[in-house]
Amino acid sequence: MLRILSLWQPWATLCVAPDPAHGGRRPAKGNETRGWQPKSPPPIAVAIHATATMNGEILGRIHHDGFATVLQRLGYYAGDPRPWTKRNIAPPRGLRPLPLGAVVGVALIAGVEPTVDVARELQREIEAGGELGARAADELRFGNYERGRFAFRLEHAHELRMPIPFAGKQHALYEAPAHLEDDIAAQFGGRIPGLDALLDARRVREATRR
Repeated sequence: MLRILSLWQPWATLCVAPDPAHGGRRPAKGNETRGWQPKSPPPIAVAIHATATMNGEILGRIHHDGFATVLQRLGYYAGDPRPWTKRNIAPPRGLRPLPLGAVVGVALIAGVEPTVDVARELQREIEAGGELGARAADELRFGNYERGRFAFRLEHAHELRMPIPFAGKQHALYEAPAHLEDDIAAQFGGRIPGLDALLDARRVREATRR
């Protein structure tokens, strides 16, 4: 079963777009931080949905805290996408506008941990330096690791070639409709990467119980 996890932009795209700074193997954001835990235990296959709006506070933040640098590195325009999409023209320098009101990728919630524990781990990696430290710095920058929150560990993240327009709901991890799941699978040759990983994990668990 595929569930939907809705995020504001640019966080939705940061969770799925492969980052050249990390060898193109993973996105800049590997943890999604929330104030609640999923009702079902992980692993949970999710479609990453970008909400349809961007408020002034978000637009202001894009130009600070390293958002602009990372977004441009990923090939996206670091600003309000609506002036470009309304006129059906591309932003400057060949950059793409951030998709709004659409499913932008898939991932697997592989685990859920208290943010304070994850933040300590990330701080140790920052102190170690190198590529691992740079990646950890991105994680801290793009999440809210205050006490009492939870970090969803995202694995098997894949960006859709073409975002799929979808009107999301104000619910936590609700089930994706069958037609959306079919449209997502079509972009991956008929198989959804996160969902396949979930099924593989279940097979391993069942095998160890025998």
